[in-house]
Amino acid sequence: MTPRLPARWIRYLTEAPRFEGLFLCSPRGLAALRVGRKDGRVSGAAVLPLRAGSVVPSFDRPNLPDPGPLEDKVKEAAARLGIADRTAACLIPDICARAVLLAFDGLPGGEREREKVVRWRVQKQMPLLAEGTRLVYEVVGTSPLRVLAVLVKEAVVREYEAAFARARFRVGYLGIPSLSLLNLAGVETLRDGLLVNVEDDSLSLMGFQAGELALYRLKPLAADVGRASRRLPEMVQEVENTLRSIEDREKKQIQALGLRMGVADPGGALREGFRRAISIPVVEVAPPAAAGFETAESPLLIPLLGLLP
Repeated sequence: MTPRLPARWIRYLTEAPRFEGLFLCSPRGLAALRVGRKDGRVSGAAVLPLRAGSVVPSFDRPNLPDPGPLEDKVKEAAARLGIADRTAACLIPDICARAVLLAFDGLPGGEREREKVVRWRVQKQMPLLAEGTRLVYEVVGTSPLRVLAVLVKEAVVREYEAAFARARFRVGYLGIPSLSLLNLAGVETLRDGLLVNVEDDSLSLMGFQAGELALYRLKPLAADVGRASRRLPEMVQEVENTLRSIEDREKKQIQALGLRMGVADPGGALREGFRRAISIPVVEVAPPAAAGFETAESPLLIPLLGLLP
């Protein structure tokens, strides 16, 4: 059984490519892919550095204090790759969203009623965070009934949409890297596993039991670009705590850890540190062979490959 994404993402990820241009915005830079509409294969890639402070990821504060540099890089990437379609997919940092996994005895049959119930539960659990947000939710487990609810502040969404609009793009899909990575994770390897996305400012952990999402956790990290290795003990401790939490609750052992490094890791010291510290097999999330893209130019490109059909 494949780890289950919300159906709204599944419909995008499994259909023929709707977007020729895929973009990822990060404090490190802008990553972009051009995707062939007929074959769904990567026909070009670019990673463009951004001036420090151009993208400042946050859930509830302005992300683009000066959107000009990002707009310029979007234009440059589109010109370099020859992206003609002006509707694009965009990934923004994990830290910009909040996700909560909710358990229900049952849900109403009507979509409007379901959304009211889910939003009520979210507001009850996160009363301040839920204000002024866009809500996306979907059932991701049946034993028990689990719903993944993802929140992004309206003001943050509008910031990125406005920046792309000034670069003459309409954002047709907006997501976060950790959820995109689920499409690259090994099906059998992570059937009872933990998927970890390491960024400069956050650690995202997604636990699976019998192929169903059983946990989503976001751990903010103090921004210290280029020095992620110094935080290895903190990250390893968070992973170990999460493993114990899942195993204690689900009464089943986690079999493997899927790892995506979204930070600079010269010489692979950080990757090796995880492998030495974690007692279960550690498998790095890699591009699918079908992408026609054998080696990523940058860790920034990996989540974009998860948007390929």
